[in-house]
Amino acid sequence: MATTTAAAPPPLNDSDIIRLAQYHHADTSSSVPPYLVSPESHQTLVSFLHSRSSSSQNPSLAVSEYIISILSLISLSPQTPSLSSLLSSLLVAYTELFASLKIPRDTNSLKTIHFFDTLLSYVPVEDLKSVLDSIVSDTSRILDLDDAQMFDLLPTCFNLVRESLRGGDYVNYVFDRVLDSNWSKGLLVKLVSIVKDLGFIDKGRCREFLEKVFDGMKIVDLQDLPSLVYQLLVLASKGFNKREVVEGIVGFFGLKMESKVTSSIVRQVEGTVLLHVNFAVKQDPSLGQEVMGLVKLDLRAFNHFTVAVLLSVARVRRFSESSMGILKTALLTAYHDYKFSKDCNWIPDALKEEYLQSVKIVEKAVLRAVNESNYGREHIVPSIVQFGFLLLESVEEGNLKEQCDSNGLLGIEELGIQILKNLFEVHDMARNEIIEQCKFRILSLKTEQSLSIIRLIGYLVQSYPYPMLEHVPRLKELLDYFTFMDGKVAAYLVTVLLPLIKFSRDLRDYTILVVRKAMFRREDAVRLAATNAIIDLILAEKQAKKDGVFSFQDSSSQASCSQQEILHSTGAGLFQELSALLQRCLYQQAKVKEVMYHGLVKLVLVDPSTGGTVFDILWPHFLCFFREDADVHFGVSCCVKSEGGKAFIEEPLDCLLSSVSLILLLQPHGKNSHPLDSSWACFGFSLSQENEEGKNSSGESFSCALSKIRNFLRNGKLEDILGQTQEEGSSSLGEEKRKCCSLILLGIIEVMLNTIATELEKAKDAEKEDLEKELIGFVDLHDSLEKYLCTPRQSIANRRANIRATAHDISNISDSGNTNLTQERIPFLATSSIFQILQTVLKLHNIECSNGVTASQKHSQSSSAKTSKCCFKMISFVLDATLRQIRSSSVVRKENPLKTLIYGELNILAPPLLKLIFLAKSRPSMTEQKKKETKGKKGIDDRKEHIHLALICLKEFIIISLRSSQGTGLLEDLLSVSKLEYSFDYESEEAIRIDDQCIRIKVLFIEKLLKPLISELLGLSFFRELEILYDMLLVIGNTLPCKWKNPHGAWAMDFCKSNTVQMQM
Repeated sequence: MATTTAAAPPPLNDSDIIRLAQYHHADTSSSVPPYLVSPESHQTLVSFLHSRSSSSQNPSLAVSEYIISILSLISLSPQTPSLSSLLSSLLVAYTELFASLKIPRDTNSLKTIHFFDTLLSYVPVEDLKSVLDSIVSDTSRILDLDDAQMFDLLPTCFNLVRESLRGGDYVNYVFDRVLDSNWSKGLLVKLVSIVKDLGFIDKGRCREFLEKVFDGMKIVDLQDLPSLVYQLLVLASKGFNKREVVEGIVGFFGLKMESKVTSSIVRQVEGTVLLHVNFAVKQDPSLGQEVMGLVKLDLRAFNHFTVAVLLSVARVRRFSESSMGILKTALLTAYHDYKFSKDCNWIPDALKEEYLQSVKIVEKAVLRAVNESNYGREHIVPSIVQFGFLLLESVEEGNLKEQCDSNGLLGIEELGIQILKNLFEVHDMARNEIIEQCKFRILSLKTEQSLSIIRLIGYLVQSYPYPMLEHVPRLKELLDYFTFMDGKVAAYLVTVLLPLIKFSRDLRDYTILVVRKAMFRREDAVRLAATNAIIDLILAEKQAKKDGVFSFQDSSSQASCSQQEILHSTGAGLFQELSALLQRCLYQQAKVKEVMYHGLVKLVLVDPSTGGTVFDILWPHFLCFFREDADVHFGVSCCVKSEGGKAFIEEPLDCLLSSVSLILLLQPHGKNSHPLDSSWACFGFSLSQENEEGKNSSGESFSCALSKIRNFLRNGKLEDILGQTQEEGSSSLGEEKRKCCSLILLGIIEVMLNTIATELEKAKDAEKEDLEKELIGFVDLHDSLEKYLCTPRQSIANRRANIRATAHDISNISDSGNTNLTQERIPFLATSSIFQILQTVLKLHNIECSNGVTASQKHSQSSSAKTSKCCFKMISFVLDATLRQIRSSSVVRKENPLKTLIYGELNILAPPLLKLIFLAKSRPSMTEQKKKETKGKKGIDDRKEHIHLALICLKEFIIISLRSSQGTGLLEDLLSVSKLEYSFDYESEEAIRIDDQCIRIKVLFIEKLLKPLISELLGLSFFRELEILYDMLLVIGNTLPCKWKNPHGAWAMDFCKSNTVQMQM
């Protein structure tokens, strides 16, 4: 019987296999070629793979074309054992060739690997383990992402191996090998992209994996970072250690990226990352919770990228309020912690410095996030606008301004302004929203918060005037609410818009229209704000003419041709145009008149040629209260009215005379022309009858009137002067009116004292004695009036402010709309005048001491007692005036032109004050000696009171000086005075050891002045005064380094312990 065997399938080469694959692709019903099923052909088929990888022409395409063809044929029946064996052989061979770099890494190889991945379930587990071992055996060859293409097989291989017996242990072993290996940037990116499919990783390995990822991210190319972060966020959204992922991303871009070169590319990368974060939070809100929790739990995580992330998350509606709240809380916490440490004496300096640095880091982070907002992160611009205004709304009264100014910090308000100012400059699309938000918030917020928003508008107007011209319609809409705003807010709004008004006739005319309407409102606060606005408008025009129209030529913005025409076409003569409104002010309440009088002085300061016209406006009004016939009739009583059983001051005559006296001083000698007289008639204004008839000019009339009032007050008695005002007899209302008149007279006397002191400064020796006597006489009259009022000196100014009210606002004088007057009340005495009075006091004190010795020798003390009494009153007056001058200077704004005129250089008062202290502590007067014999301790108490007031003034001077740019200049001046008292040497051994000039002066001041003075006053039992000296020691000591500060503190403690004091009862 013959036996027949099946014929062996014909052999195929690699090209035949490719053609067969193409044929089978076209005919899906065909079966696997028998040659592939035959085990004898497997070695040959694998050898084709090796031969094609050695091809010199295009090995990538050759290998890919062959492998994909044979895999497509195997996929027709992959469960066939022989085909499964062939698949394993091909996979192992391909893996070895890929690892040996014989196969190029490109899209062809990636396509081949992905085809292998679809058939891995038909590969035996042992072969899979061999493949895994080959893939992870040598990671050092993996340099870029393409080199790691084989790692795409890991998720499927791991899952298949884990299903086998003890496969989980093997998988963990392989994954640990990956974790222990060195990762290149390509391997890192690849592992992050596949790890989401590795569901077997426990939390420990997850944490170790993330640590290795974030440590290695610094070597990843910038262009790969956004996709890497996206993969990490996808990983986190699937529950893969969310907190660690978020913390790692924020930490890397906030801290580790600092080592990379800061460039536009880096910022663009960060912008793309922020978009990914925003999208991820929208898809998985729990990621947003992790972002916010990170900042809540650890303020150290606060950096520019954290700020940007929170601003980006805030664009998701459900996280808007919470994100903004966290940012605001982080900032306020840093500021409040710093403020607490600043004010707390027991906190170490190192900790205080740490709090200071924390605030600086927070400020820097916020500003950087805002400044980089134009690099691919425009989606956070609305959040920045919202955050900037949120900060401005957080401003409190006096919000950390002193601490911030002295330590280079911005503070909440300035930070908010800087945020919105930078945004306005960079993003055109944000400008409309910023202006609209300013308008809305000014009308809806409290006064202090509204003022912060207006300050922002002021910055924008000054820095970007031409872009702001585009928003004039919105600003006009805001001005429509002028009469409904708080008085301070309304007046300040016009003030900040003044620079823009120079460029826009439309805005100027509209502002004038609004102010005109406001002057006819019933509310006092509105009329007061309108008066301020009128003065500011006139001053702005005068200043523009003085400085030149192109005052904004250095601005970063450029004007268009039409805008420049506006500059040239802006009309002149607002002073004339608004004169009718100025005259109307003369019929308003006292507060409005005071604002007008001070405003006219400012006007003459800017343009002295307007002085004559100002006199012409005021002279007819002044004649209502002054008449000169045979005798001078000074109608102070006409300045006081009563309504509802209460008296109030209707005309601040003292303020009027003060303004007139200042304008007279500012007038060029011999010039009192009226260059604008011809234009006044068209506005319905005519000069007084006296001037029309060719008599004296208004200025000369005022000068003559002031001289007569001065003589009247000098020669009259207090009873006679006040007697003219007694209309209601001894009734309570009549008494109240007399006290109101006394308040006015107090101010007028100070005006006269200011004039006398000015004359004394310029007088020759022959004239000085008469002026000094006149000075003493007016001080005596001032003292008598104060005694009549029975009001403590310190509250005189407050009483003046409160009593200058109409009957409508007596009950609510402290309303915010009226606080501008009380907070910025300008004193009548200039600093130079107080200095002259101080010099006179020192001269009198020396005369008193010399007279006391002479009188003692002659056993006659009447003349000495009289001199001593005058000296006592002079000292009390000048110390009170000095203290008021110091404290009022801090509330008068720097831009107020009267600040320089009235206050000048305050520090010139400090040296004579110190001389006065030295004289008072060491030389009790004869009157005190006499009082001590008759009235016990009365004289000593008076002397202590003078020293106490002088030391308070001196402490205030030192505090102001240390905060200013002058540094230790005042301390040097005071040391020069004390050198005569204590005879010390500047070049002491201790001083030579200090290199820093400022520190040397402060140490010398403590050692050579404060410590000796403390010892002396302790010996005199002046305990209240000692407290002030210790305050000075603390203030100066806090500005010293620990090396020099601590010894002084130790000295103070030892000094108190070693001196037993007995309190006087």
